[in-house]
Amino acid sequence: MSKKAALFFCALMLFLWIGPVPFLFAQKQVDGALEGLKDIRIRIRLTMDSGSKGLELTPDMLERDTEELLRDAGLKVVSQDEFQHLLPSRGYPVGTLDLDSRIFKPGEAGFYVFYLNIKARQPAFLSRKPVIKFLVPTWETTDLGAIDTPSAVREMVKQGVKSFIRDYKGENPQ
Repeated sequence: MSKKAALFFCALMLFLWIGPVPFLFAQKQVDGALEGLKDIRIRIRLTMDSGSKGLELTPDMLERDTEELLRDAGLKVVSQDEFQHLLPSRGYPVGTLDLDSRIFKPGEAGFYVFYLNIKARQPAFLSRKPVIKFLVPTWETTDLGAIDTPSAVREMVKQGVKSFIRDYKGENPQ
């Protein structure tokens, strides 16, 4: 391992030891923010550097896994078109679940570094003329770390979505 890679690895491990927010500390932005949510759109952004591409992970895989978990939890997963149709409705409980994952391999290291952010956003209004409507975060979790293979991020995504579902079910008992 080169001196540069060893220094990067030590800095990464120090950061991981003192800094990242694990899934256990997912944040609801406001109590009751997930209450009544019925329809949700999934947006996946997967970025991999050239050392990680072509490996066993695709945005479609992450979307299928996420969609299955959300449907099993009782949420209706909607398309982009349906989301855009529902968005102008005042008071309709619709949201988006954004998954942003970035994976890269530092040099010739035998590991990959990943960043994962999962964020639920819902519409909010600013009551003024003209009324302004925008999507605000109502739940979020972030994770950062080192993994052996990019496919391990798939399990991290499932963990994060399950954490969202726990909070969702906590506010929407059946």
